[in-house]
Amino acid sequence: MFRKPTTRLEFRRQPGRYYSIDFSRFVTLCIFSCLSTVATAQVSGSVSLVSNYVYRGVSLSNNQAEPQVSVAYDNDGGWFGGLFASRIALPHNDSQVIGYAGYAHQVRSDLSWEAGLSDVTYPQNSGQNYAEAFVGLSSERLNGRIYYCPNYLGQSLHSVYGEINGNYPLTPSIHLMAHVGYLVLRADDGDSHDGNRSDRRVGLGTSMGDWNFQVAVTSLSKTGGSYYYPRVFQSYGGVVNIAYGF
Repeated sequence: MFRKPTTRLEFRRQPGRYYSIDFSRFVTLCIFSCLSTVATAQVSGSVSLVSNYVYRGVSLSNNQAEPQVSVAYDNDGGWFGGLFASRIALPHNDSQVIGYAGYAHQVRSDLSWEAGLSDVTYPQNSGQNYAEAFVGLSSERLNGRIYYCPNYLGQSLHSVYGEINGNYPLTPSIHLMAHVGYLVLRADDGDSHDGNRSDRRVGLGTSMGDWNFQVAVTSLSKTGGSYYYPRVFQSYGGVVNIAYGF
């Protein structure tokens, strides 16, 4: 579902930074509180190997293969939650762990809305931890979300990220996947880190039993502001993913 610099950026400790740390802790508590109510939830998960971990258009694995694992919960009452973890290589070898929880409501047979919270942590670089709130709509072939964060990457940056994802069956066993995302950053002090970037992804996927195979091409562009990981900035790249579901 959830679907990861050569120089570390430094920011002054402003009042907004203290607020953002409290917000992250609040989100974490809410996630565990929501998950604790899912006593009758169905559980699913996967283990996978990805040739390049691209998160919102940025290669967090420095264009290297990384293992990943995910676990998801949901129940008939509409509550859902889960965890995703991956090895990463930016700004150094570390892991990215994303916990999320929320509530989904079916409006009609082919349309539902959702709202929830997510918490992104880096165990060896906790200064870049951040939390987000999100809302979304889902239909049979399309889904979209909007995320808001008051302390993007643990800095004094407000972020809004919107995404639209789609899938379409080309044959009974092969489906087309597409993704478009757009990130807007605004700094509390109005410095040069204000800026936007867009990412795109298109690929093909197929399943054989519990195995899932995907191949995709990603692209990234930015307008204004500085870039957090200039060493690995690239406009496009290929990604192969092999996953086993359980």
